[in-house]
Amino acid sequence: MKKVVVSMLILAALVGGCNNPTANATKSKKAGNAVNVKKDNSKVLKKIGNDVITENDLKAEMDSIPAQYKAYYDNEKGRQQILDRLVEEKILKDVAIKQGLENDPEFVADLEKQKGRLLASYAVKRNVLDKVKATDAELKKEYEKNKEKYKQEGQVKARHILIKTTSKMTKDELAKAKAKAEKILKEALAGKTDFAELAKKYSEGPSGKTGGELGWFTKKKMVKSFADAAFKGEKGKVYPELVKSQFGYHIIQVEDKKAEGYKPFEEVKKSLEDKVSNDMRRTEYTKWIDNLKKEYLGVKKDEKTAKSSQTKTKK
Repeated sequence: MKKVVVSMLILAALVGGCNNPTANATKSKKAGNAVNVKKDNSKVLKKIGNDVITENDLKAEMDSIPAQYKAYYDNEKGRQQILDRLVEEKILKDVAIKQGLENDPEFVADLEKQKGRLLASYAVKRNVLDKVKATDAELKKEYEKNKEKYKQEGQVKARHILIKTTSKMTKDELAKAKAKAEKILKEALAGKTDFAELAKKYSEGPSGKTGGELGWFTKKKMVKSFADAAFKGEKGKVYPELVKSQFGYHIIQVEDKKAEGYKPFEEVKKSLEDKVSNDMRRTEYTKWIDNLKKEYLGVKKDEKTAKSSQTKTKK
Protein backbone atom coordinates (compact mmCIF):
# COMPACT_ATOMS: atom_id res chain seq x y z
CA MET A 1 0.00 0.00 0.00
CA LYS A 2 2.82 2.38 0.96
CA LYS A 3 4.48 1.68 -2.40
CA VAL A 4 1.29 2.69 -4.27
CA VAL A 5 0.93 5.92 -2.27
CA VAL A 6 4.53 6.90 -2.98
CA SER A 7 4.03 6.22 -6.70
CA MET A 8 0.92 8.42 -6.71
CA LEU A 9 2.80 11.27 -5.04
CA ILE A 10 5.64 11.02 -7.56
CA LEU A 11 3.18 11.02 -10.47
CA ALA A 12 1.31 14.03 -9.06
CA ALA A 13 4.56 15.97 -8.82
CA LEU A 14 5.68 14.99 -12.31
CA VAL A 15 2.26 15.68 -13.83
CA GLY A 16 2.33 19.15 -12.29
CA GLY A 17 5.68 19.78 -13.92
CA CYS A 18 4.52 18.58 -17.32
CA ASN A 19 1.18 20.32 -17.51
CA ASN A 20 2.65 23.81 -17.93
CA PRO A 21 4.91 23.77 -20.98
CA THR A 22 5.09 27.58 -21.14
CA ALA A 23 6.32 27.81 -17.58
CA ASN A 24 8.78 24.96 -18.17
CA ALA A 25 10.15 26.71 -21.23
CA THR A 26 10.67 29.84 -19.17
CA LYS A 27 12.43 27.85 -16.44
CA SER A 28 14.63 26.18 -19.04
CA LYS A 29 15.56 29.58 -20.45
CA LYS A 30 16.46 30.77 -16.96
CA ALA A 31 18.62 27.70 -16.42
CA GLY A 32 21.24 28.85 -18.85
CA ASN A 33 19.44 28.30 -22.17
CA ALA A 34 19.84 24.53 -21.89
CA VAL A 35 16.84 24.13 -24.19
CA ASN A 36 16.08 25.96 -27.43
CA VAL A 37 13.05 28.20 -26.92
CA LYS A 38 10.94 30.13 -29.41
CA LYS A 39 11.98 33.71 -30.04
CA ASP A 40 9.90 36.07 -27.92
CA ASN A 41 8.50 38.98 -29.93
CA SER A 42 6.00 40.09 -27.30
CA LYS A 43 5.96 43.56 -25.73
CA VAL A 44 8.97 44.46 -23.55
CA LEU A 45 7.77 45.44 -20.07
CA LYS A 46 11.12 46.08 -18.37
CA LYS A 47 14.76 46.38 -19.46
CA ILE A 48 17.41 45.27 -16.96
CA GLY A 49 20.94 45.80 -18.28
CA ASN A 50 21.23 43.66 -21.41
CA ASP A 51 18.22 41.56 -20.44
CA VAL A 52 14.47 42.19 -20.77
CA ILE A 53 11.18 41.05 -19.28
CA THR A 54 8.44 40.60 -21.87
CA GLU A 55 4.67 40.19 -21.76
CA ASN A 56 5.19 36.47 -22.49
CA ASP A 57 7.58 36.17 -19.52
CA LEU A 58 4.94 37.66 -17.24
CA LYS A 59 2.19 35.47 -18.72
CA ALA A 60 4.29 32.33 -18.24
CA GLU A 61 4.90 33.26 -14.61
CA MET A 62 1.19 33.97 -14.06
CA ASP A 63 0.27 30.64 -15.69
CA SER A 64 2.61 28.77 -13.34
CA ILE A 65 0.83 30.03 -10.21
CA PRO A 66 -1.01 27.16 -8.45
CA ALA A 67 -4.78 27.21 -9.04
CA GLN A 68 -5.63 27.97 -5.39
CA TYR A 69 -3.62 31.22 -5.52
CA LYS A 70 -4.56 32.45 -9.01
CA ALA A 71 -7.47 34.61 -7.83
CA TYR A 72 -5.11 36.55 -5.52
CA TYR A 73 -2.82 37.55 -8.41
CA ASP A 74 -5.43 37.85 -11.17
CA ASN A 75 -5.61 41.66 -10.98
CA GLU A 76 -3.40 44.67 -11.71
CA LYS A 77 -1.86 44.70 -8.23
CA GLY A 78 -1.08 40.98 -8.44
CA ARG A 79 0.45 41.33 -11.91
CA GLN A 80 2.64 44.16 -10.62
CA GLN A 81 3.83 42.00 -7.70
CA ILE A 82 4.82 39.22 -10.09
CA LEU A 83 6.54 41.70 -12.41
CA ASP A 84 8.49 43.19 -9.47
CA ARG A 85 9.63 39.70 -8.49
CA LEU A 86 10.79 39.01 -12.06
CA VAL A 87 12.75 42.29 -12.03
CA GLU A 88 14.47 41.29 -8.77
CA GLU A 89 15.21 37.86 -10.23
CA LYS A 90 16.82 39.37 -13.36
CA ILE A 91 18.93 41.75 -11.25
CA LEU A 92 20.11 38.94 -8.97
CA LYS A 93 20.83 36.75 -12.01
CA ASP A 94 23.00 39.52 -13.46
CA VAL A 95 24.86 39.87 -10.14
CA ALA A 96 25.44 36.10 -10.02
CA ILE A 97 26.83 36.04 -13.59
CA LYS A 98 29.18 38.96 -12.87
CA GLN A 99 30.44 37.12 -9.79
CA GLY A 100 31.10 33.97 -11.84
CA LEU A 101 28.59 31.87 -9.92
CA GLU A 102 27.62 30.03 -13.12
CA ASN A 103 30.78 27.97 -12.68
CA ASP A 104 30.38 27.48 -8.93
CA PRO A 105 30.51 23.69 -8.26
CA GLU A 106 27.48 23.84 -5.95
CA PHE A 107 25.41 25.67 -8.59
CA VAL A 108 26.50 23.27 -11.36
CA ALA A 109 25.53 20.27 -9.21
CA ASP A 110 22.15 21.80 -8.35
CA LEU A 111 21.51 22.64 -12.01
CA GLU A 112 22.21 19.04 -12.97
CA LYS A 113 19.67 17.87 -10.37
CA GLN A 114 17.03 20.23 -11.75
CA LYS A 115 17.77 19.02 -15.28
CA GLY A 116 17.34 15.42 -14.10
CA ARG A 117 13.96 16.18 -12.53
CA LEU A 118 12.77 18.00 -15.64
CA LEU A 119 13.88 15.13 -17.88
CA ALA A 120 12.06 12.68 -15.59
CA SER A 121 8.86 14.72 -15.84
CA TYR A 122 9.09 14.71 -19.64
CA ALA A 123 9.67 10.95 -19.64
CA VAL A 124 6.38 10.57 -17.75
CA LYS A 125 4.69 12.97 -20.16
CA ARG A 126 5.94 11.13 -23.25
CA ASN A 127 5.31 7.59 -21.99
CA VAL A 128 2.18 7.99 -19.86
CA LEU A 129 0.37 11.34 -20.00
CA ASP A 130 0.39 11.75 -23.78
CA LYS A 131 -0.66 8.14 -24.36
CA VAL A 132 -3.46 7.79 -21.83
CA LYS A 133 -6.72 9.66 -22.23
CA ALA A 134 -10.26 8.52 -21.50
CA THR A 135 -12.49 8.03 -24.54
CA ASP A 136 -16.06 9.35 -24.73
CA ALA A 137 -17.31 5.78 -24.29
CA GLU A 138 -15.31 5.40 -21.06
CA LEU A 139 -16.53 8.77 -19.80
CA LYS A 140 -20.17 7.90 -20.54
CA LYS A 141 -19.75 4.58 -18.73
CA GLU A 142 -18.41 6.42 -15.66
CA TYR A 143 -21.26 8.95 -15.94
CA GLU A 144 -23.93 6.21 -15.98
CA LYS A 145 -22.20 4.35 -13.15
CA ASN A 146 -22.28 7.42 -10.89
CA LYS A 147 -25.36 9.14 -12.30
CA GLU A 148 -26.90 9.76 -8.87
CA LYS A 149 -24.03 12.15 -8.14
CA TYR A 150 -25.30 14.37 -10.92
CA LYS A 151 -28.93 14.50 -9.81
CA GLN A 152 -30.20 18.05 -9.41
CA GLU A 153 -33.32 19.57 -7.94
CA GLY A 154 -35.62 21.73 -10.00
CA GLN A 155 -34.51 25.36 -10.09
CA VAL A 156 -36.04 28.72 -10.89
CA LYS A 157 -34.36 31.96 -11.88
CA ALA A 158 -36.43 34.95 -10.81
CA ARG A 159 -36.66 38.63 -9.91
CA HIS A 160 -38.97 40.14 -7.33
CA ILE A 161 -40.25 43.38 -5.90
CA LEU A 162 -40.75 43.46 -2.14
CA ILE A 163 -43.09 45.77 -0.28
CA LYS A 164 -42.20 45.25 3.37
CA THR A 165 -44.61 44.57 6.21
CA THR A 166 -43.87 44.00 9.90
CA SER A 167 -45.78 42.73 12.92
CA LYS A 168 -45.61 46.23 14.42
CA MET A 169 -47.60 47.83 11.58
CA THR A 170 -51.16 49.01 12.19
CA LYS A 171 -54.08 47.66 10.15
CA ASP A 172 -54.12 50.89 8.21
CA GLU A 173 -50.39 50.64 7.42
CA LEU A 174 -50.77 47.02 6.34
CA ALA A 175 -53.68 47.94 4.07
CA LYS A 176 -51.65 50.72 2.47
CA ALA A 177 -48.71 48.35 1.89
CA LYS A 178 -51.01 45.82 0.22
CA ALA A 179 -52.65 48.48 -1.95
CA LYS A 180 -49.21 49.71 -3.04
CA ALA A 181 -48.13 46.16 -3.90
CA GLU A 182 -51.35 45.55 -5.90
CA LYS A 183 -50.77 48.72 -7.90
CA ILE A 184 -47.18 47.64 -8.72
CA LEU A 185 -48.39 44.14 -9.66
CA LYS A 186 -50.90 45.65 -12.09
CA GLU A 187 -48.14 47.78 -13.65
CA ALA A 188 -45.81 44.76 -13.91
CA LEU A 189 -48.51 42.62 -15.55
CA ALA A 190 -49.18 45.37 -18.11
CA GLY A 191 -45.60 44.88 -19.31
CA LYS A 192 -45.07 48.46 -20.42
CA THR A 193 -42.05 48.95 -18.15
CA ASP A 194 -39.13 46.55 -17.77
CA PHE A 195 -39.55 44.52 -14.56
CA ALA A 196 -35.97 45.25 -13.45
CA GLU A 197 -36.66 48.98 -13.69
CA LEU A 198 -39.83 48.58 -11.62
CA ALA A 199 -37.82 46.70 -8.99
CA LYS A 200 -35.22 49.47 -8.83
CA LYS A 201 -38.00 52.02 -8.47
CA TYR A 202 -40.30 50.31 -5.96
CA SER A 203 -38.64 47.36 -4.19
CA GLU A 204 -37.88 47.79 -0.50
CA GLY A 205 -35.68 44.69 -0.38
CA PRO A 206 -31.86 44.55 -0.74
CA SER A 207 -32.09 43.14 -4.28
CA GLY A 208 -33.95 46.23 -5.49
CA LYS A 209 -30.67 47.92 -6.41
CA THR A 210 -29.91 45.12 -8.88
CA GLY A 211 -33.38 45.07 -10.42
CA GLY A 212 -34.77 42.50 -7.98
CA GLU A 213 -32.40 39.82 -9.26
CA LEU A 214 -32.38 36.61 -7.19
CA GLY A 215 -30.53 34.30 -9.58
CA TRP A 216 -31.12 30.53 -9.57
CA PHE A 217 -32.59 28.85 -6.49
CA THR A 218 -34.21 25.59 -5.39
CA LYS A 219 -37.46 25.28 -3.42
CA LYS A 220 -35.52 24.75 -0.19
CA LYS A 221 -33.73 28.09 -0.54
CA MET A 222 -36.86 30.23 -0.28
CA VAL A 223 -39.77 30.55 2.16
CA LYS A 224 -42.62 28.18 1.23
CA SER A 225 -45.14 30.72 -0.09
CA PHE A 226 -42.52 32.38 -2.29
CA ALA A 227 -41.08 29.07 -3.57
CA ASP A 228 -44.53 27.61 -4.34
CA ALA A 229 -45.48 30.65 -6.43
CA ALA A 230 -42.13 30.86 -8.24
CA PHE A 231 -42.18 27.18 -9.21
CA LYS A 232 -45.85 27.38 -10.22
CA GLY A 233 -45.35 30.50 -12.35
CA GLU A 234 -44.78 30.45 -16.10
CA LYS A 235 -41.33 31.02 -17.56
CA GLY A 236 -40.88 34.57 -18.83
CA LYS A 237 -43.99 35.89 -17.08
CA VAL A 238 -44.96 37.82 -13.96
CA TYR A 239 -46.80 35.68 -11.41
CA PRO A 240 -50.43 36.95 -11.56
CA GLU A 241 -51.00 37.23 -7.81
CA LEU A 242 -49.36 38.92 -4.84
CA VAL A 243 -47.35 36.52 -2.70
CA LYS A 244 -47.36 37.09 1.07
CA SER A 245 -44.49 36.04 3.34
CA GLN A 246 -43.19 37.13 6.75
CA PHE A 247 -41.16 39.76 4.90
CA GLY A 248 -44.09 41.41 3.15
CA TYR A 249 -45.71 41.32 -0.30
CA HIS A 250 -43.80 39.96 -3.28
CA ILE A 251 -44.34 40.57 -6.99
CA ILE A 252 -42.45 37.79 -8.80
CA GLN A 253 -41.15 37.52 -12.36
CA VAL A 254 -40.09 34.01 -13.40
CA GLU A 255 -37.16 34.39 -15.81
CA ASP A 256 -36.19 30.77 -16.40
CA LYS A 257 -36.69 27.23 -15.13
CA LYS A 258 -34.69 24.01 -14.88
CA ALA A 259 -36.63 20.78 -14.39
CA GLU A 260 -35.61 18.25 -11.75
CA GLY A 261 -33.36 15.60 -13.25
CA TYR A 262 -29.72 14.86 -14.00
CA LYS A 263 -27.01 17.20 -15.17
CA PRO A 264 -26.43 16.39 -18.86
CA PHE A 265 -23.30 14.45 -19.79
CA GLU A 266 -21.85 17.38 -21.76
CA GLU A 267 -22.10 19.63 -18.70
CA VAL A 268 -20.01 17.31 -16.51
CA LYS A 269 -17.79 15.88 -19.26
CA LYS A 270 -14.75 18.08 -18.47
CA SER A 271 -14.65 17.23 -14.76
CA LEU A 272 -15.25 13.57 -15.60
CA GLU A 273 -12.44 13.62 -18.15
CA ASP A 274 -10.00 15.03 -15.59
CA LYS A 275 -10.92 12.43 -12.98
CA VAL A 276 -11.13 9.35 -15.22
CA SER A 277 -8.01 10.22 -17.26
CA ASN A 278 -5.99 10.89 -14.10
CA ASP A 279 -7.14 7.60 -12.55
CA MET A 280 -6.11 5.78 -15.73
CA ARG A 281 -2.77 7.59 -15.78
CA ARG A 282 -2.05 6.64 -12.18
CA THR A 283 -2.74 2.99 -12.97
CA GLU A 284 -0.63 3.12 -16.14
CA TYR A 285 2.19 4.96 -14.36
CA THR A 286 2.32 2.31 -11.61
CA LYS A 287 2.57 -0.50 -14.19
CA TRP A 288 5.11 1.38 -16.27
CA ILE A 289 7.40 2.33 -13.37
CA ASP A 290 7.17 -1.19 -11.87
CA ASN A 291 8.31 -2.71 -15.18
CA LEU A 292 11.15 -0.20 -15.41
CA LYS A 293 12.25 -1.05 -11.87
CA LYS A 294 12.29 -4.74 -12.76
CA GLU A 295 14.30 -3.93 -15.88
CA TYR A 296 16.81 -1.70 -14.10
CA LEU A 297 16.93 -3.26 -10.63
CA GLY A 298 15.65 -6.82 -11.08
CA VAL A 299 17.75 -10.01 -11.32
CA LYS A 300 18.78 -10.73 -14.91
CA LYS A 301 18.01 -14.08 -16.55
CA ASP A 302 21.66 -15.18 -16.80
CA GLU A 303 22.18 -14.29 -13.11
CA LYS A 304 19.16 -16.44 -12.19
CA THR A 305 20.63 -19.37 -14.16
CA ALA A 306 24.02 -18.95 -12.47
CA LYS A 307 22.44 -18.88 -8.99
CA SER A 308 20.36 -21.97 -9.82
CA SER A 309 23.51 -23.88 -10.96
CA GLN A 310 25.39 -22.90 -7.79
CA THR A 311 22.53 -24.20 -5.65
CA LYS A 312 22.49 -27.56 -7.48
CA THR A 313 26.30 -27.90 -7.13
CA LYS A 314 26.12 -27.34 -3.36
CA LYS A 315 23.50 -30.07 -3.07
